[in-house]
Amino acid sequence: MKIKRWLSGAFCLLFLAACSRNPVNESYNLNFYSDADEIRIGEEYHPQIIKEYGGEYNAPALRAYVQNIVNRLGDVSHRPQLVYPVTLLDSNEINAFAIPGGHVYVCRGLLAYINSEAELAGVMGHEIGHVNAKHGLQRMSKSTGFNLGAVILSLLLFQDDEDKQNTAYRVGQTVFNVALLSYSREDEMEADRLGIEYENKAGFSPLGVGRVMTMFERLSGVSSQLSTVLSTHPASSDRSKQARIEVRKLEEKGSINRELNRERYLEQINGLVTSAKGQPVKQLQIYTVQKGDAWDNLAARYFNGDAAKKLAWFNGCELSEPLPARIKLGLF
Repeated sequence: MKIKRWLSGAFCLLFLAACSRNPVNESYNLNFYSDADEIRIGEEYHPQIIKEYGGEYNAPALRAYVQNIVNRLGDVSHRPQLVYPVTLLDSNEINAFAIPGGHVYVCRGLLAYINSEAELAGVMGHEIGHVNAKHGLQRMSKSTGFNLGAVILSLLLFQDDEDKQNTAYRVGQTVFNVALLSYSREDEMEADRLGIEYENKAGFSPLGVGRVMTMFERLSGVSSQLSTVLSTHPASSDRSKQARIEVRKLEEKGSINRELNRERYLEQINGLVTSAKGQPVKQLQIYTVQKGDAWDNLAARYFNGDAAKKLAWFNGCELSEPLPARIKLGLF
């Protein structure tokens, strides 16, 4: 009985000591890691992530462009003291993410789908929001706490049976790790809100977040790659609704009529590699629209006539809308 009371008491004291104030909402959250620990963890994971995604995408000018956007967002975030280094990953996966400590990663596959600087800033603001709210650290702390709890619980339940202790620990650890595979709905919603806030404060159009969600929703049914990424970054109707609410709040406080900076973004991604590694190289082409062009005849010319709607969606438009001055061709 003494060991049970001692273990239970130590467990409670450890959890109380691990609570820290969240820089975003000032609430107290479970966190076993100091800021120095967080940065160290990020540096340790960084080379592993690059290896997992097949290396860095060699495009210095494009990386510098994305880094400038991220720097502006980081400067107005809740944790401006962090450095947010950008790594472009040589993967056609449609994904972006950030890890504790501030490292931000963008797959070249995602850059092909985005249609403006404002949209890119919205995605980057969302990922920086996760870092600022310490969502990743909280998940890690919960996992650490659960693993410790599983050890203590297995000792309490099976004091005289080491095999049962090990089995109970492994089962509990597996169940909890499955639960930590992705951010919670609340985490994603908070990161969306923070992304819009940072985007607006940094001088970008806050309409970017909503436009990215709309594009993802349009194309999710026709792209297996998008279906995969949306399983961990769900562009749900609830999130789109919240984005509109947050933008309306900003409108009430002042004008948000800013350029989306589509042309500037297209210049940066012209020639972007869109093929999977090991496959024949395909590059994104930026096409200047000519007199007489329409979604249908361009689709017929480049995609055998069956992709007009997808071509419009790929360029952030509906089929009924006129063509912009320049459009992206590729992928289909």
